[in-house]
Amino acid sequence: MVHEAAQERRRRGEEAHANPEQLRAVCRDTLAEARRLGVPVPRLEAAEPYFADIAAEQ
Repeated sequence: MVHEAAQERRRRGEEAHANPEQLRAVCRDTLAEARRLGVPVPRLEAAEPYFADIAAEQ
């Protein structure tokens, strides 16, 4: 029973992030807006290397 519940959570997680580029775009946009508003988001900033736009860095 526990194993089935874990599989169901994993399946839902995979469906929620089926489009990784869309997820990265949401994170980039959220971080940009937080910076614009002066809102501290240390965890999102720490994760920035995982969703930063590589093309913008070149």
